[in-house]
Amino acid sequence: MTRLLAQSLQNPVLNVRLGQAIDVSESPAMLQLLLRLLIDMIFIIAGLWFFIQIILGGYNFITSAGDKEAVQKSQRRIQQAVIGLVIIFAVFALASVIQKVFGFNLVNFTFPHP
Repeated sequence: MTRLLAQSLQNPVLNVRLGQAIDVSESPAMLQLLLRLLIDMIFIIAGLWFFIQIILGGYNFITSAGDKEAVQKSQRRIQQAVIGLVIIFAVFALASVIQKVFGFNLVNFTFPHP
């Protein structure tokens, strides 16, 4: 019987060959990977949102043409964006402190093995 190329394909995430059953004991590793990717995506989206809000606030500030209400609105937008960024960094710092104190890594989601 001839062996096809597709029969030797391997999924690097699941670490199984195509058509092979998935070992249920590896599910914590898959959960760790999923949570780590989710946290990374949240940080990326939050950073992009901060950047967009700063750009829009600056644009509104420049194009306000001396209107006090528009200037205050753009300053509030920039201030809220900076506060959001500080909150993001505080969450990251808190996760690092929890890792140092308790040994539980919230950033990479590495669970201690029994």
